Amino acid sequence: MILGELGVRMINPDKIFYYNKSPQWGFILTMLVWFVGMREAVSHKPSLGIALVIFTSCALAIIVDEIVYLYDGQMEMKMRTYLDDEGLLLPRRYTSRRLSYRELTPGDWKLIRELSQDPSLYVYVDDIDENLSRSQARRWIIYHMNLERTAIRCTRILVDVESGQAIGGLVVINGHEVEYWIKKDYRGSGLAYEALGTSIETIDEDENLVLFAKTHPHNVPSKRLLSKVGFVAQTEDQDRTEMRKIHWVYHPNSIKLKNNCSHAKYH
Repeated sequence: MILGELGVRMINPDKIFYYNKSPQWGFILTMLVWFVGMREAVSHKPSLGIALVIFTSCALAIIVDEIVYLYDGQMEMKMRTYLDDEGLLLPRRYTSRRLSYRELTPGDWKLIRELSQDPSLYVYVDDIDENLSRSQARRWIIYHMNLERTAIRCTRILVDVESGQAIGGLVVINGHEVEYWIKKDYRGSGLAYEALGTSIETIDEDENLVLFAKTHPHNVPSKRLLSKVGFVAQTEDQDRTEMRKIHWVYHPNSIKLKNNCSHAKYH
């Protein structure tokens, strides 16, 4: 895996399978040596043959891991390119009337830790556990910054323009599912509506775009917010392995935002 990480840093990920064939050739050559070792092990030099088989088996494990890593990297790049082309990723930086939106940074662990200590939030948000420690919050940030690279989760930190304080976050999962969290002191002033409405406008470039969201049945403010933005409630999740959720769907062509809440500027 270390070799794979070094390879991705040194090689343009877009060209991994077009110009870098070394893992595949390494696999072929190692297999040839492995067969030679097997032949020696059952013939005149068993000690040499066994040594070759053990060595090549270890080498094969490393090479296969390298190939899988590079393949995953190529698939991640293709996924991100597709989401970018379809307009399903949030801009890296943009602003609205009262908020600015930016990517995650290592220093945001303090915000995540503070949010994890708010029972009115972590009860309803699957992605943030209760009472994260400092190290856990830092690992959370690193993990989600890596997910940003793969486009599995596109996270934007919400910053109050007036105070300059980070007050929450908004997430787009796989280009279609939205999730958001706001600090308790900033709720009830329309900032969540502005954040969600603005973000929807930035990714609403495809006329067939459909967005999804989930809420806990008792999370009344979140249900009101989604309804106000234009989401329509669907049937509840019947999966007993997780807490029952209400599923919401947003169709931009059938339901429009009641107010132009953003006038967003993109960077």
